[in-house]
Amino acid sequence: MQFKVENMSIRKLLLAGIVISLMAISCTTISYVPQINLDISSKTILGSVQIEKFVDNSDIGDRKNPFLGLSVTNEEALANDLSVSVTNAIVSDFSNNAVFNRVSRRIESPDYTIKGEIKVFKGISRLTDYGTISFITIVGIYTWFLGMPIEKIETEIEIKLEIFDRNNMLIGTYVGNAVGFRRTSMYRNIALATPSQTNRDFSKAIEQIREQIIKDEDRFN
Repeated sequence: MQFKVENMSIRKLLLAGIVISLMAISCTTISYVPQINLDISSKTILGSVQIEKFVDNSDIGDRKNPFLGLSVTNEEALANDLSVSVTNAIVSDFSNNAVFNRVSRRIESPDYTIKGEIKVFKGISRLTDYGTISFITIVGIYTWFLGMPIEKIETEIEIKLEIFDRNNMLIGTYVGNAVGFRRTSMYRNIALATPSQTNRDFSKAIEQIREQIIKDEDRFN
């Protein structure tokens, strides 16, 4: 009888430890800033370009913190408005890495104007389906200690750019997208890796756009 009581107490302590760990993850505060980390452009498009503030048409649902998880675009995580941050990140990349001769948010009589849209911007960490079901039902929750993958990161980025000439004629439309997925056990706080994973996919999407622009260099006078 005493053995059963002690065994039950141990189980309760283990369960309490899991719950406390998950609650700590869900209460984790992060500060997210969209950033692009790419090398210098293989070619430079001659001319000045003005980049207007991007239109944010991303899903509002992706900004909500999921059950025992977090979203990098949650209002408490974002250091600034998403559209402003994404625009500034692209301005910085196109300028520092010489995609165009001159790049700014505001230029008098620019050779080209870029208008953009944030179609998808998602960076979320949460429990896997197995993790959610076992947590709610308690069935199998002790298997978490065996290293079962109970947490995951889901990222998805889709950015659209349109470039216009001095006469406001469309030169080209460019779209970049990237999707990421990772799973891990309870022994790694995957939530803290969500911002860096999101920025890696953001960089991949912009790299695709840069490559498309360079291929179209003959369209630019």
